[in-house]
Amino acid sequence: MKRKRNRKPMPKLTQDEINSTFGSARGILQTHELAELLGLKVRTIYEWVARDYLEGTYQTRGKYHFFWRDRVIKKLFNGTEWQTPS
Repeated sequence: MKRKRNRKPMPKLTQDEINSTFGSARGILQTHELAELLGLKVRTIYEWVARDYLEGTYQTRGKYHFFWRDRVIKKLFNGTEWQTPS
């Protein structure tokens, strides 16, 4: 049986922290650029999109996703915990 950890909530990132850390990246990113920025595989980004983890952070045009950098960062660091699939 897994035991749930009592974690202290991490303080929310401010816009200044986002700009100082990710300021060199463009404001709107394609999938491969977002994956590179976060140090993840492109497949992981597509998986998160399919599971609606990044809802509200991107716009789809045809087969392409365009991500708002700041929205993604805020969702990852300031959003609610994701439920892992069973």
